[in-house]
Amino acid sequence: MNFKKFRQKFIALTDFEQDFLKIMSLAYEPVNQTTLVSLLNECDIKTAHGIQFNGTIVKGCWQKLSDDWLSFRKENKVEIKPKLTEWVMRMVAVDKRFDEWVREIQGLLPYRQWHRPLSFEAAIRELRMALYQNRISGISEILRDINMYYPFKFGESKFFE
Repeated sequence: MNFKKFRQKFIALTDFEQDFLKIMSLAYEPVNQTTLVSLLNECDIKTAHGIQFNGTIVKGCWQKLSDDWLSFRKENKVEIKPKLTEWVMRMVAVDKRFDEWVREIQGLLPYRQWHRPLSFEAAIRELRMALYQNRISGISEILRDINMYYPFKFGESKFFE
């Protein structure tokens, strides 16, 4: 699938399904149901009926989007299919709510603890957000942390390809 076909398929989704995927893309790492409910509600994402998300609604969305959009992990965590993650991120970056969502996600999924990244995925999440926000000093700092704590993983990740 190329980006043009992806975009057509993405735009065909309902607004709340698009927002659901956008928040999952910003989170970057696989999330469980509880974490996703918190992220969606903190980012003020509502269902098609205008209500907040709960576990049942999230499970329904997972089932509806599972074939084309989502990958399931053993530990009851879900992520956007890796080949689609960056394309969804591009759709998030042009959303007027992007900066607001980034702040909410950074509050719920912190990047660091005690001057060290919590995980490689957290570092990549923060790097992606900094790149799309054009935060040059943040990008340099995150890359320094990644090179210090995860040099081999970063080299294998092919992030800049």
